[in-house]
Amino acid sequence: ATLRRTRALFDRPSAAALALALFAVLLAGPRAPLLFYNGVWALLALPTALLVGRVLGTDARLSLSTIAVVFASIAALDPLLGPLPMAGRGLHILQYLAVAAALWVDLRHGRLLIGDLLRPAVSRRLTQALIAALVLAALASAAGSIGLARSLGHGALGAIGFWLVLVVLAHLLYGLGVAVLDARWAQHIRIVATRGADLRRWLRRLLTAAVVLAWLLGMLALLGLASDLVAWLQALLGADLAIGDATLSTGNIVAGVAVLVVTWLGVGLVRLLLEVEILPRLIRRRGVAFALSAVVRYGLVTAGVLLALAAMGVDLTKVTVLAGALGVGIGFGLQSVVNNFFSGLILLVERPVTAGDVVQVDGVQGVVASIGVRSTTVRTPDGAEVIV
Repeated sequence: ATLRRTRALFDRPSAAALALALFAVLLAGPRAPLLFYNGVWALLALPTALLVGRVLGTDARLSLSTIAVVFASIAALDPLLGPLPMAGRGLHILQYLAVAAALWVDLRHGRLLIGDLLRPAVSRRLTQALIAALVLAALASAAGSIGLARSLGHGALGAIGFWLVLVVLAHLLYGLGVAVLDARWAQHIRIVATRGADLRRWLRRLLTAAVVLAWLLGMLALLGLASDLVAWLQALLGADLAIGDATLSTGNIVAGVAVLVVTWLGVGLVRLLLEVEILPRLIRRRGVAFALSAVVRYGLVTAGVLLALAAMGVDLTKVTVLAGALGVGIGFGLQSVVNNFFSGLILLVERPVTAGDVVQVDGVQGVVASIGVRSTTVRTPDGAEVIV
């Protein structure tokens, strides 16, 4: 369904190209005054209005076009109307009421703004809440409560407008990513040829996470809470956590956790590259390739844990002593586990047996189903699987 909606966007190539070009200007453009970026955002609302209906599966064109025009006018005119407070108040009242009226008309005709992404009842309630917020913002602005009016009106318009822009951009980027993965030259890459569906799913999840994060940061900046959040995070990261006689910095703990997360992601990526892309091209013996991949992964995990401890401010000399003591304990208590691990590496490298061989081990006879680092699975003639 996501791919079908994405392909529908490229049925309007001019609007899709304009949206992507403006997004590229925002990302890679030169440092410029705030007015320049406001102008880019104002222009970006126009192709979004042409494309977003295909993403949301809605025919609420009146609401979408009105939101696009108002979003563009806020981005372009708000910086210019700073010295004219009365004119700005009047324009804001008109903007709030225009969007509220468009939403109300589409809602009465059964045209939901969110379309079929949410259940109709949920989409209807969200639209009603948005209308109520805009009407209250207009009344608050008319009564002179500027702060409340901007919080309600700009917050509601910014939330829906910014989200619509981000959703369209995410689908366009997803479409470009799928086009690259489906290209003929990309199919010569083993990872793309064998894991294409997984790569598309990971790309979609990555873009979804980026949309959520960008939307939250944008709303904080729009509501003027970004500086407060930065100050709170700085205070949190600078705090010390006392555990008995030991004192750890919260920032160091966060850094250590970040190193562990990066290590986990890096190990998964390295495993994919080694086992699918690199080692099968260099080493024909699958067991040797699997053993090398396992050794590299365990080495990366060990290095990542040591780096995480160092980032947390833990003295590695004490950790070395503790690791030595644990090594002795593990050597005595987990002899069979360590024995099985190195036995698995030897089996994978020397390959005295391979998958499909008929073997007999401790009275169990069957066919070798798979050989791993720690254990081997043997399937008996009656269908049972025995882990050796």
